[in-house]
Amino acid sequence: MRRWGWFVVAMLAILGAVGLAWWSVLVPRATRPSVSPDEMFLPLGVSAERIPVLRNPRWDTVQEADVYLDPAGLGIAVTQEGVPRFYPFQILSWHAGIEDEVNGVPVLGVYCPLCATGVLFDRRHPKTGEALTFALADVRRAEDLLLVASGTRGLWSRTVGKAVTGPDAGASLALYPAFENKTWAEWKRLHPTGQVLSRKTGFARDYTRSPLAGRALAPNESVAGVVWRGAARAYPVGLLERGKAMNGELGGSMVLMLPDPLGGVRAFLRPMFGDRPLAFTAMGNDWLNDGREGTWDWSGLALSGPLKGTRLERIPAMKTVWFVWAAAYPETEVWVP
Repeated sequence: MRRWGWFVVAMLAILGAVGLAWWSVLVPRATRPSVSPDEMFLPLGVSAERIPVLRNPRWDTVQEADVYLDPAGLGIAVTQEGVPRFYPFQILSWHAGIEDEVNGVPVLGVYCPLCATGVLFDRRHPKTGEALTFALADVRRAEDLLLVASGTRGLWSRTVGKAVTGPDAGASLALYPAFENKTWAEWKRLHPTGQVLSRKTGFARDYTRSPLAGRALAPNESVAGVVWRGAARAYPVGLLERGKAMNGELGGSMVLMLPDPLGGVRAFLRPMFGDRPLAFTAMGNDWLNDGREGTWDWSGLALSGPLKGTRLERIPAMKTVWFVWAAAYPETEVWVP
């Protein structure tokens, strides 16, 4: 028996060595994710298609843009073949970025709501010079949104323009050498005949305001977002009370919200019992009472009472950060306890 034990240990060691060898051969180092354990990807929390990258931009005159732009609002200022151009944050805040060409250089303009800064990257590949095309990824790293590069070049940080996965991992886009952030009031005074990114983008957005305007939430605040029958609502995670049931209405339906241990929220439809919907009360962190002598667990299963064995219908609830949710769902409500 002892000989068999040593034999098994030896075989495991050999197989482990072979496995590591094949990993190094079959998975080249350049294509392995360069992501440390503390940089794990999180779901974006919304459909990436709801926050598109702008392409083929159109331009307005200063007089046309002055009708709706905030004088104190900032934007990216640059000069294209002697003609000043202005990319307002008021428009960029609704999008993952804008692809344009400035003085023969393909560029990517992005707005970071966390630092209230706009950046213009040279979107040519650092090695090949090929113009890259980007779209928003369906994952993120904390508050850092990620972009998917054209082809198979993996994920890039939108904030710093650096590839974090794929064969280009570690490569960085160069900054366009001549851009600055200016207020609309200052820029239009200096360039009364300049070009302004038009709000005629082809997307239905209210560019007369920022998606964050008029809200008391910080851009990077964690929220649990729920959409049902065309109605959207954001639940600030910091206001959710673990072990408390929230009965309410959304999209014309009676809903139940239950904070989960991970800081998100579980959303259910509340069934009718007689002529009224059930109203739930939490009993500790594990059980619910429906007011009709029934008890339910937090997965939505009735354990006792007239509806024993019934399971509540669950509706999607997504955890994300406020600036992402607000851009994806401009008509969202914000829950207040």
